Amino acid sequence: MNFTQLIRGFARRFPHREAVATDNRSESFSEFWRHIAAAGQFYLDSGVNPGDRVILILPNSHEFLHYHFGALKNGIVSVPVRYDYTGWEVRRMALNCEPRLVISTSEWLQKNQPQLTLPAGTALISVEEATNRSQPRDEVTPVRSSAIASIHYSYFGGGHPKGAMLTHGNHIYAATGYARHQGFRPTDRILVMLPMCHVYALSGCVNAGLVRGGTLVPTTHFMPGSLLKDVERHRVHAFGTVERDQRDIVARLGDLDEGHGTPGSADE
Repeated sequence: MNFTQLIRGFARRFPHREAVATDNRSESFSEFWRHIAAAGQFYLDSGVNPGDRVILILPNSHEFLHYHFGALKNGIVSVPVRYDYTGWEVRRMALNCEPRLVISTSEWLQKNQPQLTLPAGTALISVEEATNRSQPRDEVTPVRSSAIASIHYSYFGGGHPKGAMLTHGNHIYAATGYARHQGFRPTDRILVMLPMCHVYALSGCVNAGLVRGGTLVPTTHFMPGSLLKDVERHRVHAFGTVERDQRDIVARLGDLDEGHGTPGSADE
């Protein structure tokens, strides 16, 4: 089963329910799915086929979600990496997974492209220039649950990045397990502060929230004061963090207006 069938299901059953909210804009599930389909069509127009890899170097944002799930929708393997990685670091990952396409922001490319030597046949494009040229398709590419959905690189010693491969089945199992363990509800608004390229943030926050039909609130803020403003502004019910940061944030939750309630948290 393709993971994105779950998102399309919510878009059909609850088209007007809010799926993603940031300071700049909000997307209902139907709008969210249209953007995912448009990203998937961009991949088709660019000659990226099922089983090909695409590297995404994007911050927490609507665009990250669109192009990540747009890849999965087409049976393409998403390779999301940290936005603060340098071109030299991404080059080593690209030489390992041999992507057909690398997508990042124009800002990141301007700073890092001179260090980014890519394998032959790999295209490089800024997300600002990535547009589909034809009508997006609603169809989801059928895949086996054992098909690779994403590759997540990290450093496990030796100074070389190693990629952990996750299947569509892995993502479905992890998302439903996290959602059940955390007690997520369709009415929950989940602040995503950890980099969404990381497995925990993707599975435990993004995917787990989506399979419950909740609302994701991606942020690029890290300091407790800014995060608590996000919590107040977007009426957040839950957020995922690591234990060290959680202590700093929870210590300041008393500053929240009483009417907003106290958000829960999920340790890594």
